[in-house]
Amino acid sequence: MGEVHCGDEVAVQERGEAEAEKRIADAKKHEVTSSRFVGCKSFVERLKRGDSWILVWQDGDSHYVKKHGRVLGWKRIKSKTGILVTYFYVESPRRPKKVGWGKFKQECRSAGLKLGRNVGQREITNPLQAAKVLKVVSKKTSSG
Repeated sequence: MGEVHCGDEVAVQERGEAEAEKRIADAKKHEVTSSRFVGCKSFVERLKRGDSWILVWQDGDSHYVKKHGRVLGWKRIKSKTGILVTYFYVESPRRPKKVGWGKFKQECRSAGLKLGRNVGQREITNPLQAAKVLKVVSKKTSSG
């Protein structure tokens, strides 16, 4: 792809979101959430439609994980400086369940996964570990 200016990046993000909205299974219960991702070309290339995506949020002192969503698609562009930028579009519950960061990390450790302090992304290729982690964010739990 050629170089893209900032204004073009917004247009690409918006087009991708509009396309993703057509793939939502139940628009009453789900919405499209987009995420901007910079770099990590190998991670981007391994991602497939339908893969699960767990959102980790940090708002001030609040650090938590939201119920997983389903990857609907993505758009890739290059910034003016030549850096790969990918917008991911995820089908997310309109009222997602939240799990506190401490609880989530504890459950991941029990599944054999270590999460660093500032996790940007983490691919889980082991099906048993993935199932355990998805179960944590699929059931209703309290923050912790």
